[in-house]
Amino acid sequence: MSSSGPLFYNYIMSWCSYIILPPLLLYAIMQILYWLSHRTNFFGRYYAMLYYTLQERFDITLVLRELKNPTDKNKTFADIVNHYDFFAYWLMCLDKPRVNAYEEAIKQYAQLRKKAVWLDIGTGAHMPLTRLLIKYGVAEHVHAVDANRKTYQSAKTLREHLPNGEKQRI
Repeated sequence: MSSSGPLFYNYIMSWCSYIILPPLLLYAIMQILYWLSHRTNFFGRYYAMLYYTLQERFDITLVLRELKNPTDKNKTFADIVNHYDFFAYWLMCLDKPRVNAYEEAIKQYAQLRKKAVWLDIGTGAHMPLTRLLIKYGVAEHVHAVDANRKTYQSAKTLREHLPNGEKQRI
């Protein structure tokens, strides 16, 4: 009877290592990526890309564990504005239906052949809407505004590296 003890133990341990450990390891890796994605631009972008890939190929949807109240009484307006979530930003930028809808609306406006002065409130670090307005030639000038300091600095740096024709219109 004692010889079956180690055999049974080995069977259970091999079962655990093949069945239980891989999902636990995957869960731990996903938690680390999730934490990094909300704090760094690099991981935020690639985590958002992973999210959309899983959603498109396997019909998997991200479920948030908790939603934080943006109107928390302990937060000031500056706290809310200066909180920058890279993952949420990249989810917006990489959302194809959303970006395509904006692009389609801008193309329709371009058919009117009217140039206008535009105001892009909350332009974001990469100024996606501002750049679409310039790309399709519907903007005489775009006032790109962002209250978040980090975002503003990123957008300002990006603007400096644009061609002069685009730079002068932003």
